[in-house]
Amino acid sequence: MSFYRDRERLLQEVQLETIDIISWHERILGKRLRDCLPESDKDIHLEKISPNFADILRSGKGRVRATVAGHCGDSGTGQPGLPLYLQGDARNRVMNSEQIYNEALTTREVSRAVKRLTISEGYLLMASHIGLDIRELLPPFFPLLRSEDVLFGATLRSCVDEGLIAFLPLAVHHNPLPRPHFGKEELDRIPHQFSSYLILLTLSFKHSHNSNSTETRLKTLGEFFMRTGALKEKAFSETITELWLASISKHIQTLEELLDAYDGSPAYWSEDILNRIEALRDLATSDDLDIPSDIGPGRDPKEARALCRRLVRRYGELLYWWPVIFDAAKDLKDCGKGMLREL
Repeated sequence: MSFYRDRERLLQEVQLETIDIISWHERILGKRLRDCLPESDKDIHLEKISPNFADILRSGKGRVRATVAGHCGDSGTGQPGLPLYLQGDARNRVMNSEQIYNEALTTREVSRAVKRLTISEGYLLMASHIGLDIRELLPPFFPLLRSEDVLFGATLRSCVDEGLIAFLPLAVHHNPLPRPHFGKEELDRIPHQFSSYLILLTLSFKHSHNSNSTETRLKTLGEFFMRTGALKEKAFSETITELWLASISKHIQTLEELLDAYDGSPAYWSEDILNRIEALRDLATSDDLDIPSDIGPGRDPKEARALCRRLVRRYGELLYWWPVIFDAAKDLKDCGKGMLREL
């Protein structure tokens, strides 16, 4: 990952060219993991292999259900802070000087892409440019607010047995109108969005061993969300607060491990890390930890909590009925009756 002071500098240093990007997605999308190896001349990078991924490798059943391209240009993120977590060569470039570090913290102009085809069983993805294999059932996207792409990735991991994500070794140019740089003070603004509610709930749910089909898993996950959204206000708030506290604790642990790994150096970086840890601790002790930052403004706490419960319940209904909606859409298409019409 690289950071650039402004759009002009990015365009000077990044070579842009016109390619058939759709063909890149087509080459990989829907393929079994073992069939992806020849595409990269056996030079393929695998994420840290978990026991589950090892089983997928041995069985040969894992299949790429989503392909994701990198991007260069406007990062599309809503807050600064990425350089805090960098490691390896990307970190070395950013930590060359305090000026370079501060520019990286506050700029929106980045380039990020893998160096070679990368297959992952994880759930982190950005939908700036993705391909989806919808010949078979996939989860829906949450239709509101930010980070619906990460939530989709978490639901894919939860509900699609052996469904994999492939990251393509190229970046798509993201060229919206330039926006002001982030302010350094925004580092202490911890992301606390409603989508994180849904992601934490999704990752906390454990399917039974006999629920292997995507349809069954979507329905059982939907039932879980409906039950959670139907909880009384106090029980719902306690459930969400417990998940948030566990997430914040893990976040703080990650930051402390980074401090140890780099001996708190350089000092300007460690100061920002310590400030972020303090901001996380403040968030953990907040009375309104269960109210997301994109739901709370303009509403009193009771109203905001009621809306959160309703949205969780409605999302559960969407998941539960999604297999039926998916099949109905396919039937309409087979009958020549598409879901779209000309304007």
